[in-house]
Amino acid sequence: MPSLAIPILLLASILLAPSLPSSSRLKTSLPLCSFLPPALASAFADSEEPPAAPSPPFEIAITIDDLPFVGGLGPGDSRPQATARILKALAEHHAPATGFVVCEREGDDLLRQWLAAGIELGNHSSAHRHLDRVSLADWSADLRACNAKLASLTGTPPRWFRYPFLQTGRTSGRRDSAMAIVNECDLRSAVVSVDTGEWALVAPFVQALSNGDHARADSIGSAYLEHLMAAIDHYRAFTRAHVGRDVRHILLLHANALAADRLDSLLTRIEAAGGRFVTLEEALADSVYALPDRYAGPIGLSWLYRVAAADSAWAWDDAQVQSMMERFPAE
Repeated sequence: MPSLAIPILLLASILLAPSLPSSSRLKTSLPLCSFLPPALASAFADSEEPPAAPSPPFEIAITIDDLPFVGGLGPGDSRPQATARILKALAEHHAPATGFVVCEREGDDLLRQWLAAGIELGNHSSAHRHLDRVSLADWSADLRACNAKLASLTGTPPRWFRYPFLQTGRTSGRRDSAMAIVNECDLRSAVVSVDTGEWALVAPFVQALSNGDHARADSIGSAYLEHLMAAIDHYRAFTRAHVGRDVRHILLLHANALAADRLDSLLTRIEAAGGRFVTLEEALADSVYALPDRYAGPIGLSWLYRVAAADSAWAWDDAQVQSMMERFPAE
């Protein structure tokens, strides 16, 4: 058949097709092969791309560390204003969150902002000390002092504890001794499934704002979003591979300038990917968080790495942080 035969037959088939209203011709969702004679329909059917499958839904809890606030801000901004933007984003997306307080840091006025917004506060220690660099007695006193402050500030003892640096002990003995202290304080460890390295972008972001380099600041803000969504995708894939299913996830963020600037966009992206926001308590009800911790060592890790005992699984996380630091080095 000459090379023009198929295009001519195609045109004739469309022109001879049953008449449709003009608006339907423009908006119809019928596939092209619906208008072709049977002899030609099969020739075009294979070339049509199937619609993209929607992302499977998932549930995720938002947790925010290092309250009252950590890191600097751009010119003209203030910690109360930045905190208000974080809280506004959470409220607009109906995203429950839990904030973890470093109790020795100044900013009780900021903590009252969180409380007024209905955010539950958890214990992140008094001085954010590394468990393996202090005695257990000092570490215990530090934890208990933060408990007392939060109980005084809120009127009720905190329910949750987040280990500084996610580091739970270099040896199994130290890990178990620290957990016994947490239990004695009637706290539950608020582990993380989606660990993140967004902290590496904060100093370059603030520097760009201070230098008036808004293009660079915007690029860093975009990298923040890309990293966090990549981390969610990574850990969801990890759970399917190592747990056999998706789980209710717990996302780690920090109360910093990037969260103030980009949290609204992040929550929008999570929703678009099929995410539904749940409380920390709802997330921790997932049976994956009742599995035994099989890791003891110097690195602070996602709970998923701990229960899977997947050697060097954190290479992905290290590569992410290294890439961000090379792309946006701090001055």
